[in-house]
Amino acid sequence: MKKILFLSITLVFTSVIYGQIDRSVQPKPGPAPEINIKTPKVFTLKNGL
Repeated sequence: MKKILFLSITLVFTSVIYGQIDRSVQPKPGPAPEINIKTPKVFTLKNGL
């Protein structure tokens, strides 16, 4: 039981240490989004606006 507890704690600490992201390097940007602006719809309300 003590071996299993020790191994699980060791595994958790090891994953925390090696699971860190290198924050000294800036990530590369993804592709720019494509924007589609369609023709606006024109309509008149019942009150004339």
